[in-house]
Amino acid sequence: MQVVVSDGLSVSSAADAAIAAANKVIAQAISTANGYVDHANADVTAAYDVANGMATGACTGDGPAKTPCPLAHIN
Repeated sequence: MQVVVSDGLSVSSAADAAIAAANKVIAQAISTANGYVDHANADVTAAYDVANGMATGACTGDGPAKTPCPLAHIN
């Protein structure tokens, strides 16, 4: 909006409300995406636990070993 004003144009009175609404929707989308990240991280951990648990007897130690670093949240 500063660029628009510095160029000598007027800014709509609804601009602040539109920006606030967009920021709210973006925050909701990030929150939803981070929920999916948490779910994926839990699935990976569970899969590694199962695979490592199945590596018994002659296969002891042949599982995938350490779970990889989890995916980070979106900021």
